[in-house]
Amino acid sequence: MKLIVVARVTIGPAGGIVLDVERTLKGNAVKRLAFAPTDTSALGKWNRAIVAFTDPTTIDFRAPTIAWHVADDGTIDPEGFQQFPGLPTTLDAMLVAFGQDVTEPPATSDGVSPTTAEPSPVSGSQAVLPAILAGAAITGIVALFIVGRRGRNAQ
Repeated sequence: MKLIVVARVTIGPAGGIVLDVERTLKGNAVKRLAFAPTDTSALGKWNRAIVAFTDPTTIDFRAPTIAWHVADDGTIDPEGFQQFPGLPTTLDAMLVAFGQDVTEPPATSDGVSPTTAEPSPVSGSQAVLPAILAGAAITGIVALFIVGRRGRNAQ
């Protein structure tokens, strides 16, 4: 997984998912991650979750993105939806597993407190554009290379 966060979960009126990041366990995250509407049947009932992203531009479970409910008492996955061997059963145990001090206030991976970090929402459409542009640039370079070789071979 490229990004793993502990976050407060909010479902917007249009069905979009907003994660207010409390802690970054792996990778780099901004204070707020926002995603377009998707199936929120499980997340919609959760106030807090640990979310692990393979592709941080989407919260779609097929990416795959895996989320574990964090109950009010700190229990991870109290419903037993995503039980894996060795999965810590409490948030404190998860923080220790990632080498974080459970007594320190939460901070993003760059050490900035989420309460002072500059909000920078990321939506799926904003994150896809750079990938499309990079793909187009690579395609253009390959086309120029092929045309250049054909020109040299014709002489």
